[in-house]
Amino acid sequence: MHNSEEIISQLKQSTDLDAMALVAMAEAGSDLSKPHSPEFSFQTDFKAVAEAIENELSNLGYGIVIYEPDDEAPYFEIEASCVMVLELEKLKNISAAFKALAAKYRASYDGWGAEVVE
Repeated sequence: MHNSEEIISQLKQSTDLDAMALVAMAEAGSDLSKPHSPEFSFQTDFKAVAEAIENELSNLGYGIVIYEPDDEAPYFEIEASCVMVLELEKLKNISAAFKALAAKYRASYDGWGAEVVE
């Protein structure tokens, strides 16, 4: 694993959700210097809103999957994915932009997750 102990130590001191997610990734064995495929999640009750968010994110180059409501999740879930090195400043910028996008459509942004890459 190529995670600088100093960087991880600094991230652990943060209350930022993106920083905490990076710490969890590193502690799970992920090499943060390598590209990952994070999935960013949005939720809405309306298909038209899901499709509008899909359109905006597709235009930004994200891969999109929309999940229809079901018994476990009674809402539309939009997952946007890309390949990137997980860097805190980039993730904070994406999170801020995605929170604004969700607010624009009265949807919710539920954050991101990624598989461990060793």
